[in-house]
Amino acid sequence: MLYCKTWKVEQATAAKKLSCNGRTCLTCGKCRDWRFTGDVATWNWIQNYKNWGNDDWKRWRRGRMWKHYEREDGATCTSVSRGPGNTYDDPIFGGHHVVHNIDFGVGLTIKASHDFVFVGDNIADENNIVSSLGDLCVCNVNNQ
Repeated sequence: MLYCKTWKVEQATAAKKLSCNGRTCLTCGKCRDWRFTGDVATWNWIQNYKNWGNDDWKRWRRGRMWKHYEREDGATCTSVSRGPGNTYDDPIFGGHHVVHNIDFGVGLTIKASHDFVFVGDNIADENNIVSSLGDLCVCNVNNQ
């Protein structure tokens, strides 16, 4: 019976179509076609991207951290960064849809796309990123 339940979950998750055409993680439902190849400390930092602030995103961009990723065997992901901003060479967070919640310090919080925020690779200090959400799997099961 466990096999049947597992198979049903796999089938339901596989039916979810990702915008990048990647394979769906059974744990989080996001794209699992990329494997992190860097060190453990950096991986732990990346797994916490939902809570990154301005300095973390600047570290990601300026350090070209996506260079620590490689496509998994059998990957179907067609992720490429969209648009004319500074994220055009980042297939990881530039190519997988990322939305940031930005606090403008006057009680106004907006949602902005990754490409919008990083045009010019400059985030004003008064426009603080308070949280982010993206379509890339950062589960341990796919990246160990």
